[in-house]
Amino acid sequence: MSNSTQIPSAPARQIGIIYDGYFVPREVLHVSQICVVHILQLSLSVFGMCTNIVNILVFAKMSFSNSVIISYLVLSLSDFAFVAGSLLQIIILTLVRVGVKSYVPIHHLICLVQWGPRMFYDVSGLVTVFIALQKCYCVARPLRFKTVFTDVRTFVILLVICSTTAISYVPLYASQGLRWKHVGPYRNQSKLDIWFSEDWQTVFRINDMGNRNVLPTISQIIVLLCLLVLVHRLRAASRFRQQTSTMEKQQDNPEAMSSRDVQAVKAVSLVAAIFVICNFPLVVTTYATLVEPEFNNYRKYHNLYVLIYDLRYTFLLLSASGNMLVYYKYNTNYRERLYQVLPCKRGTKE
Repeated sequence: MSNSTQIPSAPARQIGIIYDGYFVPREVLHVSQICVVHILQLSLSVFGMCTNIVNILVFAKMSFSNSVIISYLVLSLSDFAFVAGSLLQIIILTLVRVGVKSYVPIHHLICLVQWGPRMFYDVSGLVTVFIALQKCYCVARPLRFKTVFTDVRTFVILLVICSTTAISYVPLYASQGLRWKHVGPYRNQSKLDIWFSEDWQTVFRINDMGNRNVLPTISQIIVLLCLLVLVHRLRAASRFRQQTSTMEKQQDNPEAMSSRDVQAVKAVSLVAAIFVICNFPLVVTTYATLVEPEFNNYRKYHNLYVLIYDLRYTFLLLSASGNMLVYYKYNTNYRERLYQVLPCKRGTKE
């Protein structure tokens, strides 16, 4: 097997490699990883698991009442899987840093489990795009929304999103794995070691181009356009409500947005805005790597890349952890169901 196929696939910051790189001294990177990865990202991962568990319970309690609730439930499930996988990576990285020994080389585990969080984040991104398109159509054609976005149709679309994303990662899992490797003169002296197929580099580059360049860029553009439409619609609704002094005038316009509709649009707009902001560093850094190939792992600007990688991953965790606050603020139905889910709140609510 050539040396190129033996290069670890995990991000260097996750297997504890620090070079004497340009711009970022190794001491600075070491402190940064402790603060950002082991403290900030660890806290966000735990927080994200808690908030998404609550989201899953609340949306499940709504009994799939409409297509948007189904989309929110799938988004919460994929966000939970992403932050849970990220927490597992951080734990493994911590074990590597403190020098824990195991039967299976710990840094090899990172090479195997890292694709899970990436895959689920891709699912979350596509589901966010779908939710933004849903709400855009809802505000543009409110009378036709329920006939176009039926529950069955929504379920099928979300199933296609999840299955196609999972299929795109099958080649990566198929081109690497663990195998027994003899390490001594005797037959019983062996250990588990990671292997990469001869075409692993090609498989990785294809996946990275599609899932880290093309997909985030298209998602960013679509969600940003949807966000602009929603903001425009909110401003128009605000002007209309200011000009309308009686309920009868509102009823004359069947497409006028009610207060509940306005709150729902605000919720989707904020979820979309969080996605656009937190996904932006990912898009920028992937294109920076294309422009300057040395801005990558194990290259000239390795330390700088790892530092920025840690920061951009923190933004991804923020995106997957903060939606509950938006739902609670702008969704009355969510708050009511939340009080039912959380026993400590029942007494105050009743």
